[in-house]
Amino acid sequence: MNSHQRVLSAMRGEQPDRAPVIESHVDERVRAALFPGSIETGAFADAIGLDNVSTGIEFKRRDETAGSYYDEWGVYYRRSAEAIDH
Repeated sequence: MNSHQRVLSAMRGEQPDRAPVIESHVDERVRAALFPGSIETGAFADAIGLDNVSTGIEFKRRDETAGSYYDEWGVYYRRSAEAIDH
């Protein structure tokens, strides 16, 4: 069973040969650390054995300061020790 068949099978409620391995977003810095010179998202997913390909997530920030920013929908974010960048 290939990745495409595996994901569709699981989405239909059928039993795939194994559970699909899915990660919705891998930070660009992580990709660059694993593969210096970075590679395209689909090739990265294949290289680490993911069964899906993310389209990527890019949030536009405005009014950004060293510790906070607003996203494109006006949601306010403030960085803290627990916060993970998105």
